[in-house]
Amino acid sequence: MDTEEIQALLKLDILIKVVAQAVDAVQRGQLELAEKGFASLVRIADSEPATVLRHVKPLALLGLALIRTKQGDQEKARSLREQSVAAIDEDCKKVPFWNFHYFMALEFHRQQDFRNALTFWELALQLAKPEIDPMLVAEMLQSMGECYSRMGLGEYAAIP
Repeated sequence: MDTEEIQALLKLDILIKVVAQAVDAVQRGQLELAEKGFASLVRIADSEPATVLRHVKPLALLGLALIRTKQGDQEKARSLREQSVAAIDEDCKKVPFWNFHYFMALEFHRQQDFRNALTFWELALQLAKPEIDPMLVAEMLQSMGECYSRMGLGEYAAIP
């Protein structure tokens, strides 16, 4: 791994922290603040299409879709979700940070896209470090079970 790749990964780690703040703002009902954060992330991703930073775009688009859903604009939310899914490539699934996959899964899950959420819950758990809070791991496992259950695959679910 060269210096540029390492610097890009460090930047990505910082951007994931911005995602966390924006996701929290959505939960607190501070939609304007969250929208500014997600829109900034889209601009950053668009300015770095050849680096790992491009993977922030689907995450930010999902955040914007969640905001539109909360605002009652289902058509725009659907359009943003579709753009997000289209922006996900195989390299996106190779991002080495568990929290990136955690937020992808969380945002898909909150929009009831359980099939896509499941993919990212699995990746987040695979990359989770031993020092991660066991309650967070339990939450991820519970969310995976809910995804299976909601998809009609209850035999794979951890919840009825």
